[in-house]
Amino acid sequence: MKSCMRWLTGASLAGLFALLGCAGGNPNAASSMNGKVTYKGEPVGGGTVRLDKEGATQKEGNKMSMNLSPDGTFNGTDIADGEYTVEIETESAKGNAPTDYKGKKMQSSPIPQTATVVKATYVAIPKKYAKKDTSGLKIKLEKGKNEKNFDLTD
Repeated sequence: MKSCMRWLTGASLAGLFALLGCAGGNPNAASSMNGKVTYKGEPVGGGTVRLDKEGATQKEGNKMSMNLSPDGTFNGTDIADGEYTVEIETESAKGNAPTDYKGKKMQSSPIPQTATVVKATYVAIPKKYAKKDTSGLKIKLEKGKNEKNFDLTD
């Protein structure tokens, strides 16, 4: 009888804690971000959007990288909320990755036959957007979903 009462008490407390814990939301919930990058109104279809968190150390997770899709869109999840400087680069879309490392030839793994290959489109954008000190792009992420589009100009 005592063990049954202990079990019921424990189950009741667990249920109460679960209800109280869920009522206010998760205070540690991360942010997510999506958006689109255009240059002179046209989609930037290849490259990377990088976020550099203001005042954070590398240990605290101060950087986030998101790939640009062919339609210029990007998305990222599990990003800490806060203020970020944004860098956008497109040079990686040229496909000129290094082919050797310390004098040894590197090989890519073969692409599976069932894979859908999406080709990035290189769009030349002003080099200033690739560096945090010159991009001039800033964003403040709030907890939850965030959307930000970047229309780049000369």
